[in-house]
Amino acid sequence: GVGEQKIVNVVADVSSLSAMEKLSEQVFAAHNACHFLMNNAGIGSGGGALTPMETLMHTMGVNTYGPIHGCLAFVPKMKSSASQTCALVVNTGSKQGITMPPGNLSYNVSKAALKAYTEGLEHELSTERRDESTKVKIRAALLIPGWTNTSIALKDARAKA
Repeated sequence: GVGEQKIVNVVADVSSLSAMEKLSEQVFAAHNACHFLMNNAGIGSGGGALTPMETLMHTMGVNTYGPIHGCLAFVPKMKSSASQTCALVVNTGSKQGITMPPGNLSYNVSKAALKAYTEGLEHELSTERRDESTKVKIRAALLIPGWTNTSIALKDARAKA
């Protein structure tokens, strides 16, 4: 009905920009808008400073480039949407991307890079928000959850078994 709001949860290969672009096309074709984009991607695998490049690239591909792909695929469409005046982008980071504890450098680097990207995106969007000609006001935020018992560690252990 009128005023009815929908929240849609979608699973996608965030490490693929083309997959995220396809998803954004589907969302905007169906709804003409995206008011809230939650980039919640994360894998715990990684390793130390000399971890194999394939492992590092996989960790960065999901933890860092996944949310960046989401932003690249959705934010331009959010900006040009005639069906909205505001929007919020939230990227899920990690305390480890700030405190950098020893033990999983690749994961720490991936989340530190996402922190830098999200802060830079918010800075650019804040400049646009101050411009009175900007139709859609968008904010970007980094979510830093406390320790959450997720299946990331379990999935990592199973993958190594």
